[in-house]
Amino acid sequence: MKDLCISFAKQIYEETGRFPTQKDWKVKFGYPCNVLKIPELFGTWAELRRSCGIELDRGMISSSDDMLLWIQQHCSVDQNGCWNWFRGNNKYGKIVWQGKWYGVHRISFILAKGEIQTGLVIRHKCHNKRCCNPEHLETGSQRENRLDSIGHIKSASANIIHHKKNMTNEELIEWLESITRKYNQCWEYPIVGSEGYAKIYLKTKYYLLHRYVCSIFRNIDYESKWVARHICSNKCCVNPEHIVPGTNRDNGIDSREHSRKTKLNRQIVIDIKNDWIITDLPPMKFYTKWSTLAKVSNDAVRNVIYGKRWSDIQP
Repeated sequence: MKDLCISFAKQIYEETGRFPTQKDWKVKFGYPCNVLKIPELFGTWAELRRSCGIELDRGMISSSDDMLLWIQQHCSVDQNGCWNWFRGNNKYGKIVWQGKWYGVHRISFILAKGEIQTGLVIRHKCHNKRCCNPEHLETGSQRENRLDSIGHIKSASANIIHHKKNMTNEELIEWLESITRKYNQCWEYPIVGSEGYAKIYLKTKYYLLHRYVCSIFRNIDYESKWVARHICSNKCCVNPEHIVPGTNRDNGIDSREHSRKTKLNRQIVIDIKNDWIITDLPPMKFYTKWSTLAKVSNDAVRNVIYGKRWSDIQP
């Protein structure tokens, strides 16, 4: 019966693209057994999904072990063993667990090591805010956490400030590769400004580091009118392979393409513009139709049609 349930669930997933829910699992719909038999056979619904080789769905998780596994699955592991949360750069992730919002690093610690005592905070031994590996986390006071931060900044500042002021271009690239944190092939500079970009003092002048690296790597005049674009969408990255020259318009398009707040994408915009050409619907009904399909406002659809947004994409 166990193997039959697994093969049936896999078949449904392959045919429909979605894993069957507990409401779906009924004998009258052709399923091999009643939903009440699943706990007896697998223990949890998530275990059935895992037995099928399908990644856990966030809404199905009820146990601490499953939640910790789900967090690990949605992180990328770097060379330092950090579990880097998949959203945001140099920021703490947020997640809902049992109806309450937690920092991902906090819930990871709680699930692995138990509750956090009142008055204590979570300290990152690896000094990486994105990391939620329980082995890199420990509890401490606010004062200890602040001292950790100050000590790390001083250590990083020593690398940043006390370097050769007249390095050659080759020496600069080698130095950057040696002192930066590697993440998804990005070279993340240890300290960045309020806008997320790093600066460096060279030849009696401060430079935006990503722009300076791009200028020497692509043989472009630093002072001329151009914009350094991060194709990796990571502001603190200084890997010369990830930075290309462009215009403000190109940079705006990059920002739009990589923004997690943008619900529209290139294909939806093309579909809207093509449909507008052939539609017989009145404008308001057309806006309502596509705002429902794309889950955006009527104004967003109107802006696409009349070129106020996404004007660079043609049907």
